[in-house]
Amino acid sequence: MELERDGLVLARRLGERAAEVTLLGNVVEDARRTGEWTWALAELDAAISLDIDVASRRALVLNRASYHALQGAVTEGDVAELERPTEGFEDLDVDASVQEVRASMAIGEGNWRAAHDGYKALTDQSRLNAPYILPFVGWMAVLAREPALARDALDRLHELAGDVDGGGRAVRAGIAALEGDRPAAFAGFRQSIASARELGIRLDEALITMVAISCLGANEPETLGWATQAADFLDDVGAVPVGRQLAYLIEQTSTSAIRTARTATPGAPADTPMTPAAGAGRTTEAPATS
Repeated sequence: MELERDGLVLARRLGERAAEVTLLGNVVEDARRTGEWTWALAELDAAISLDIDVASRRALVLNRASYHALQGAVTEGDVAELERPTEGFEDLDVDASVQEVRASMAIGEGNWRAAHDGYKALTDQSRLNAPYILPFVGWMAVLAREPALARDALDRLHELAGDVDGGGRAVRAGIAALEGDRPAAFAGFRQSIASARELGIRLDEALITMVAISCLGANEPETLGWATQAADFLDDVGAVPVGRQLAYLIEQTSTSAIRTARTATPGAPADTPMTPAAGAGRTTEAPATS
Protein backbone atom coordinates (compact mmCIF):
# COMPACT_ATOMS: atom_id res chain seq x y z
CA MET A 1 0.00 0.00 0.00
CA GLU A 2 2.72 2.50 0.92
CA LEU A 3 4.64 1.91 -2.31
CA GLU A 4 1.43 2.30 -4.31
CA ARG A 5 0.61 5.54 -2.53
CA ASP A 6 4.10 6.85 -3.18
CA GLY A 7 3.65 6.07 -6.88
CA LEU A 8 0.32 7.86 -6.85
CA VAL A 9 1.88 10.97 -5.31
CA LEU A 10 4.70 10.93 -7.85
CA ALA A 11 2.29 10.61 -10.79
CA ARG A 12 0.38 13.64 -9.52
CA ARG A 13 3.54 15.68 -9.12
CA LEU A 14 4.55 14.85 -12.69
CA GLY A 15 1.09 15.61 -14.01
CA GLU A 16 0.75 12.09 -15.43
CA ARG A 17 -3.04 11.80 -15.32
CA ALA A 18 -3.23 8.41 -17.09
CA ALA A 19 -0.67 6.89 -14.71
CA GLU A 20 -2.46 8.46 -11.75
CA VAL A 21 -5.78 6.87 -12.69
CA THR A 22 -4.19 3.46 -13.25
CA LEU A 23 -2.30 3.56 -9.96
CA LEU A 24 -5.37 4.76 -8.11
CA GLY A 25 -7.39 1.84 -9.47
CA ASN A 26 -4.81 -0.58 -8.12
CA VAL A 27 -4.34 1.01 -4.72
CA VAL A 28 -8.05 1.31 -3.92
CA GLU A 29 -8.54 -2.37 -4.73
CA ASP A 30 -5.91 -3.16 -2.12
CA ALA A 31 -7.40 -0.63 0.30
CA ARG A 32 -10.69 -2.50 0.17
CA ARG A 33 -8.91 -5.56 1.53
CA THR A 34 -6.80 -3.69 4.11
CA GLY A 35 -9.72 -1.65 5.48
CA GLU A 36 -8.80 1.87 4.39
CA TRP A 37 -12.25 2.47 2.97
CA THR A 38 -12.77 6.10 3.97
CA TRP A 39 -9.53 7.16 2.29
CA ALA A 40 -10.22 5.05 -0.81
CA LEU A 41 -13.76 6.32 -1.30
CA ALA A 42 -12.63 9.94 -0.96
CA GLU A 43 -9.90 9.34 -3.55
CA LEU A 44 -12.34 7.67 -5.92
CA ASP A 45 -14.92 10.44 -5.57
CA ALA A 46 -12.27 13.04 -6.38
CA ALA A 47 -10.85 11.14 -9.35
CA ILE A 48 -14.24 10.38 -10.88
CA SER A 49 -14.98 14.12 -10.93
CA LEU A 50 -11.87 14.80 -13.02
CA ASP A 51 -11.81 15.25 -16.77
CA ILE A 52 -10.79 11.70 -17.72
CA ASP A 53 -11.61 9.37 -20.59
CA VAL A 54 -14.78 7.26 -20.50
CA ALA A 55 -12.98 3.94 -20.04
CA SER A 56 -10.94 5.21 -17.08
CA ARG A 57 -14.02 6.69 -15.48
CA ARG A 58 -15.86 3.40 -15.90
CA ALA A 59 -13.05 1.54 -14.16
CA LEU A 60 -13.13 3.91 -11.20
CA VAL A 61 -16.93 3.94 -10.92
CA LEU A 62 -17.02 0.13 -10.86
CA ASN A 63 -14.27 0.08 -8.25
CA ARG A 64 -16.27 2.46 -6.09
CA ALA A 65 -19.41 0.40 -6.69
CA SER A 66 -17.70 -2.61 -5.10
CA TYR A 67 -17.35 -0.60 -1.91
CA HIS A 68 -20.95 0.61 -2.16
CA ALA A 69 -22.17 -2.96 -2.67
CA LEU A 70 -20.49 -4.18 0.51
CA GLN A 71 -21.93 -1.18 2.36
CA GLY A 72 -25.44 -1.71 0.99
CA ALA A 73 -25.26 1.73 -0.62
CA VAL A 74 -25.37 1.04 -4.37
CA THR A 75 -26.40 4.20 -6.21
CA GLU A 76 -28.38 4.78 -9.40
CA GLY A 77 -25.09 5.74 -11.02
CA ASP A 78 -23.58 2.41 -9.99
CA VAL A 79 -26.53 0.53 -11.46
CA ALA A 80 -26.29 2.47 -14.70
CA GLU A 81 -22.61 1.53 -15.01
CA LEU A 82 -23.35 -2.11 -14.26
CA GLU A 83 -25.95 -2.17 -17.03
CA ARG A 84 -23.92 -0.15 -19.55
CA PRO A 85 -23.31 -1.99 -22.85
CA THR A 86 -19.65 -2.99 -23.09
CA GLU A 87 -19.23 -2.55 -26.83
CA GLY A 88 -16.27 -0.32 -27.48
CA PHE A 89 -14.54 -1.09 -24.19
CA GLU A 90 -11.40 -3.12 -24.81
CA ASP A 91 -10.25 -3.76 -21.24
CA LEU A 92 -11.71 -7.12 -20.26
CA ASP A 93 -10.33 -6.79 -16.72
CA VAL A 94 -12.39 -3.64 -16.21
CA ASP A 95 -15.53 -5.23 -17.60
CA ALA A 96 -14.96 -8.20 -15.30
CA SER A 97 -15.30 -5.80 -12.37
CA VAL A 98 -19.05 -5.86 -12.97
CA GLN A 99 -19.00 -9.44 -11.70
CA GLU A 100 -17.17 -8.40 -8.53
CA VAL A 101 -19.82 -5.79 -7.78
CA ARG A 102 -22.58 -8.34 -8.26
CA ALA A 103 -20.75 -10.85 -6.05
CA SER A 104 -20.36 -8.21 -3.34
CA MET A 105 -24.08 -7.45 -3.49
CA ALA A 106 -24.84 -11.17 -3.17
CA ILE A 107 -22.66 -11.44 -0.04
CA GLY A 108 -24.75 -8.76 1.62
CA GLU A 109 -27.87 -10.71 0.72
CA GLY A 110 -26.49 -14.00 2.03
CA ASN A 111 -26.85 -15.51 -1.43
CA TRP A 112 -23.64 -17.49 -1.31
CA ARG A 113 -24.13 -19.40 -4.54
CA ALA A 114 -24.71 -16.15 -6.44
CA ALA A 115 -21.61 -14.68 -4.80
CA HIS A 116 -19.64 -17.76 -5.87
CA ASP A 117 -20.94 -17.48 -9.42
CA GLY A 118 -20.07 -13.80 -9.61
CA TYR A 119 -16.51 -14.26 -8.39
CA LYS A 120 -16.05 -17.30 -10.62
CA ALA A 121 -17.24 -15.31 -13.64
CA LEU A 122 -14.70 -12.64 -12.75
CA THR A 123 -11.87 -15.19 -12.72
CA ASP A 124 -13.08 -16.59 -16.04
CA GLN A 125 -12.95 -13.12 -17.61
CA SER A 126 -9.79 -11.83 -15.95
CA ARG A 127 -6.81 -14.15 -15.74
CA LEU A 128 -4.84 -11.25 -14.23
CA ASN A 129 -7.07 -11.11 -11.16
CA ALA A 130 -7.86 -14.81 -10.92
CA PRO A 131 -5.10 -15.80 -8.44
CA TYR A 132 -6.37 -13.20 -5.97
CA ILE A 133 -10.07 -13.91 -6.44
CA LEU A 134 -10.13 -17.72 -6.55
CA PRO A 135 -9.93 -18.01 -2.73
CA PHE A 136 -13.10 -15.86 -2.59
CA VAL A 137 -14.70 -18.33 -5.02
CA GLY A 138 -13.80 -21.18 -2.70
CA TRP A 139 -15.04 -19.40 0.44
CA MET A 140 -18.41 -18.70 -1.14
CA ALA A 141 -18.64 -22.33 -2.27
CA VAL A 142 -18.14 -23.50 1.31
CA LEU A 143 -20.78 -21.07 2.57
CA ALA A 144 -23.10 -22.42 -0.13
CA ARG A 145 -22.33 -25.98 1.03
CA GLU A 146 -20.86 -26.90 -2.35
CA PRO A 147 -17.62 -28.81 -1.62
CA ALA A 148 -17.15 -29.83 -5.27
CA LEU A 149 -17.14 -26.16 -6.30
CA ALA A 150 -14.71 -25.38 -3.48
CA ARG A 151 -12.34 -28.09 -4.72
CA ASP A 152 -12.61 -26.74 -8.25
CA ALA A 153 -11.56 -23.29 -7.01
CA LEU A 154 -8.56 -24.83 -5.23
CA ASP A 155 -7.53 -26.78 -8.30
CA ARG A 156 -7.69 -23.68 -10.49
CA LEU A 157 -5.78 -21.66 -7.90
CA HIS A 158 -2.86 -24.10 -7.89
CA GLU A 159 -2.89 -24.37 -11.68
CA LEU A 160 -2.55 -20.61 -12.08
CA ALA A 161 -0.16 -19.38 -9.44
CA GLY A 162 -0.46 -21.25 -6.19
CA ASP A 163 -1.94 -19.83 -3.00
CA VAL A 164 -0.78 -16.21 -3.27
CA ASP A 165 -2.22 -14.86 0.00
CA GLY A 166 -2.86 -18.08 1.90
CA GLY A 167 -6.63 -17.93 1.34
CA GLY A 168 -6.65 -21.41 -0.11
CA ARG A 169 -5.97 -22.81 3.36
CA ALA A 170 -9.38 -21.55 4.48
CA VAL A 171 -11.01 -23.27 1.50
CA ARG A 172 -9.35 -26.55 2.50
CA ALA A 173 -10.50 -26.01 6.09
CA GLY A 174 -14.05 -25.47 4.89
CA ILE A 175 -13.96 -28.65 2.82
CA ALA A 176 -12.64 -30.54 5.85
CA ALA A 177 -15.55 -29.19 7.91
CA LEU A 178 -18.10 -30.20 5.30
CA GLU A 179 -16.56 -33.69 5.29
CA GLY A 180 -16.86 -33.92 9.07
CA ASP A 181 -13.21 -33.42 10.03
CA ARG A 182 -13.68 -30.71 12.66
CA PRO A 183 -10.12 -30.80 14.12
CA ALA A 184 -8.56 -30.27 10.67
CA ALA A 185 -11.08 -27.53 9.92
CA PHE A 186 -10.38 -25.75 13.20
CA ALA A 187 -6.62 -25.87 12.66
CA GLY A 188 -6.93 -24.66 9.08
CA PHE A 189 -9.18 -21.75 9.92
CA ARG A 190 -6.96 -20.76 12.83
CA GLN A 191 -3.90 -20.62 10.56
CA SER A 192 -5.72 -18.83 7.76
CA ILE A 193 -7.18 -16.14 10.01
CA ALA A 194 -3.79 -15.60 11.66
CA SER A 195 -2.15 -15.27 8.23
CA ALA A 196 -4.72 -12.76 6.98
CA ARG A 197 -4.33 -10.75 10.17
CA GLU A 198 -0.54 -10.74 9.84
CA LEU A 199 -0.80 -9.55 6.22
CA GLY A 200 -3.25 -6.83 7.22
CA ILE A 201 -5.94 -7.97 4.76
CA ARG A 202 -8.84 -7.37 7.09
CA LEU A 203 -11.66 -7.94 4.62
CA ASP A 204 -10.24 -11.37 3.85
CA GLU A 205 -10.00 -12.06 7.57
CA ALA A 206 -13.65 -11.09 8.07
CA LEU A 207 -14.88 -13.24 5.19
CA ILE A 208 -12.78 -16.22 6.30
CA THR A 209 -14.25 -15.76 9.76
CA MET A 210 -17.75 -15.94 8.29
CA VAL A 211 -16.83 -19.20 6.58
CA ALA A 212 -15.33 -20.52 9.82
CA ILE A 213 -18.38 -19.60 11.90
CA SER A 214 -20.68 -21.22 9.34
CA CYS A 215 -18.69 -24.43 9.74
CA LEU A 216 -17.69 -24.40 13.41
CA GLY A 217 -20.27 -22.21 15.12
CA ALA A 218 -19.43 -19.49 17.65
CA ASN A 219 -19.79 -21.56 20.78
CA GLU A 220 -16.11 -21.57 21.75
CA PRO A 221 -14.06 -18.66 23.07
CA GLU A 222 -11.70 -18.72 20.09
CA THR A 223 -14.36 -18.74 17.40
CA LEU A 224 -16.37 -16.11 19.26
CA GLY A 225 -13.21 -13.98 19.40
CA TRP A 226 -12.81 -14.29 15.63
CA ALA A 227 -16.43 -13.31 15.14
CA THR A 228 -16.15 -10.31 17.46
CA GLN A 229 -13.12 -8.93 15.61
CA ALA A 230 -14.80 -9.47 12.24
CA ALA A 231 -17.96 -7.74 13.42
CA ASP A 232 -15.94 -4.78 14.70
CA PHE A 233 -14.14 -4.45 11.35
CA LEU A 234 -17.35 -4.64 9.31
CA ASP A 235 -18.91 -2.03 11.55
CA ASP A 236 -15.86 0.25 11.24
CA VAL A 237 -15.98 0.24 7.43
CA GLY A 238 -19.75 0.51 7.23
CA ALA A 239 -20.31 -2.91 5.65
CA VAL A 240 -23.74 -3.15 7.28
CA PRO A 241 -25.32 -5.91 5.15
CA VAL A 242 -22.23 -8.09 5.46
CA GLY A 243 -22.28 -7.55 9.22
CA ARG A 244 -25.89 -8.68 9.27
CA GLN A 245 -24.96 -11.90 7.53
CA LEU A 246 -22.20 -12.51 10.07
CA ALA A 247 -24.70 -11.87 12.85
CA TYR A 248 -27.06 -14.42 11.34
CA LEU A 249 -24.30 -17.02 11.17
CA ILE A 250 -23.51 -16.33 14.83
CA GLU A 251 -27.18 -16.63 15.70
CA GLN A 252 -27.08 -20.29 14.69
CA THR A 253 -25.12 -20.95 17.88
CA SER A 254 -27.42 -21.12 20.90
CA THR A 255 -27.57 -18.19 23.28
CA SER A 256 -26.52 -20.40 26.18
CA ALA A 257 -23.45 -21.63 24.32
CA ILE A 258 -22.46 -18.07 23.48
CA ARG A 259 -22.82 -17.08 27.13
CA THR A 260 -20.56 -19.96 28.10
CA ALA A 261 -17.97 -18.91 25.52
CA ARG A 262 -18.09 -15.30 26.62
CA THR A 263 -17.60 -16.31 30.26
CA ALA A 264 -14.39 -18.08 29.21
CA THR A 265 -13.19 -15.08 27.20
CA PRO A 266 -11.09 -12.65 29.31
CA GLY A 267 -12.76 -9.27 29.61
CA ALA A 268 -15.91 -10.26 27.72
CA PRO A 269 -19.32 -9.74 29.41
CA ALA A 270 -21.05 -13.07 29.92
CA ASP A 271 -24.56 -11.64 29.91
CA THR A 272 -24.51 -9.92 26.51
CA PRO A 273 -24.79 -12.55 23.80
CA MET A 274 -24.20 -11.59 20.19
CA THR A 275 -27.44 -11.39 18.23
CA PRO A 276 -28.13 -10.20 14.71
CA ALA A 277 -29.12 -6.64 14.01
CA ALA A 278 -32.73 -5.90 13.15
CA GLY A 279 -33.51 -6.96 9.63
CA ALA A 280 -30.65 -9.44 9.49
CA GLY A 281 -30.56 -11.37 6.27
CA ARG A 282 -30.61 -15.10 5.73
CA THR A 283 -28.24 -17.46 4.03
CA THR A 284 -29.39 -19.67 1.19
CA GLU A 285 -28.42 -22.70 3.25
CA ALA A 286 -28.63 -23.14 6.99
CA PRO A 287 -25.09 -23.09 8.42
CA ALA A 288 -23.84 -26.26 10.05
CA THR A 289 -23.20 -26.00 13.76
CA SER A 290 -21.69 -28.37 16.20
